[in-house]
Amino acid sequence: MILFVLTGFGKFGGIEDNPTTHLITNLPEYLQSHPLSEQVQVVSYNVYEVAADPATESLNLDWTNLSNNPHFNNAEHVVFLHFGVAGNSHNIRLECQGFNNATFRIPDERGYQPDAVPIIPENGTIEHSLRSTLRVKSLCTSLLSQGHDVEKSYDASTFLCNYIFYLSLQKCQDSSRNAHSLFLHVPHFTKIDMEKQLAFSRDLLENISLTLTSEDQ
Repeated sequence: MILFVLTGFGKFGGIEDNPTTHLITNLPEYLQSHPLSEQVQVVSYNVYEVAADPATESLNLDWTNLSNNPHFNNAEHVVFLHFGVAGNSHNIRLECQGFNNATFRIPDERGYQPDAVPIIPENGTIEHSLRSTLRVKSLCTSLLSQGHDVEKSYDASTFLCNYIFYLSLQKCQDSSRNAHSLFLHVPHFTKIDMEKQLAFSRDLLENISLTLTSEDQ
């Protein structure tokens, strides 16, 4: 069994209506009518506040709740999928790395605006990076063949998207489980409508599951 935790973000800056809020809110119903394979289980859907401290607390709580899940100890893998919006993007980007760099171009929703501050000081400078253990290039190839407009990216920016992704990657690295984290940047629904993004999300879950299962064989 592969357990998934899905997260999105709320409003921030000039984006009052974040598409990832709608994706996380509507995915449970969508997956009921478009069921996942038996080995795939989404254990939680959460929308994080776009602020460093509350988002960190939410990530920690997601890990606590996951470890208390009755299937946790028997799961072959656990995967954290973080959704964020890229306002100027026309496609979906799978981010393969996060940097130890908190440089917020605008204050977060609690007024915090760090500049070139290490997210985890113990990891060294802001140039330090962590990479997803998922096969992002292979995932993109499979998803493109299914008709999705997606690409691999090496830049999750330096706002809350990168901030939570880097923390998530570190927590996965520290875990005793086969834990993985991936961040995906999605465009507004005017570029790719919600139904197509929901379908993409389902296909991404299935492709991650297939990739991890094949690696275990």
